[in-house]
Amino acid sequence: MCGGTAAIVRAGSARLPVSGLLAEVQGDALDEIRHARLCFAVAHALDGKTAGPGDFPEVRAGTRGLPTRPSPSPSSPSMP
Repeated sequence: MCGGTAAIVRAGSARLPVSGLLAEVQGDALDEIRHARLCFAVAHALDGKTAGPGDFPEVRAGTRGLPTRPSPSPSSPSMP
């Protein structure tokens, strides 16, 4: 479960107000940034190359790389 989703689950079970939810999600986002930096540092230690996050070609192309759902056919059950 990604950090933002985990924060929403925790907030829902604790009945946090919106401000508490936002604080949880922001904290989780910062944790994801720390995690990404750590991963790049480990990769650099292993291969000596300096790398970082790059562009997503799908976003540049305008497709955003998002999976698409097929349209339900009249004979198939409706999708949620």
